[in-house]
Amino acid sequence: MPNIKSGIKNIIEKNAVSLNERTVNTDSLTKSLAKDPLLKHATHEDITAIAVLIMVQISINADADLKYLVIHTAKSDPKINSGNETGENSSEKKAERILRNKSLIAENVSVVIKIISGSQDVVIDNLK
Repeated sequence: MPNIKSGIKNIIEKNAVSLNERTVNTDSLTKSLAKDPLLKHATHEDITAIAVLIMVQISINADADLKYLVIHTAKSDPKINSGNETGENSSEKKAERILRNKSLIAENVSVVIKIISGSQDVVIDNLK
């Protein structure tokens, strides 16, 4: 990410934040990226690579959310720690949703990486 053009980096971060805690459809994401004016001259492989980077950033953001949940759930309320259904279950459900989304993202990234495997170096150079 540090070597990527700032405009593309902004697209990645903006989309990752807007897709936080949402199920990501790779096809829909690439189609919406293709409509972005900054990417009008980008190849399909470039757009697909950007979609992968967005999904990776979503996963990184989800890691931060999980860390926050773990740290603050234990400290926040003694009722939660004693098994209060509304507190503990809501934190557990949120953690489950985050983990499920991370798993789906990992599967999607794996599939997409296989698709662009032959042109990864070229795509990376195009994003710099």
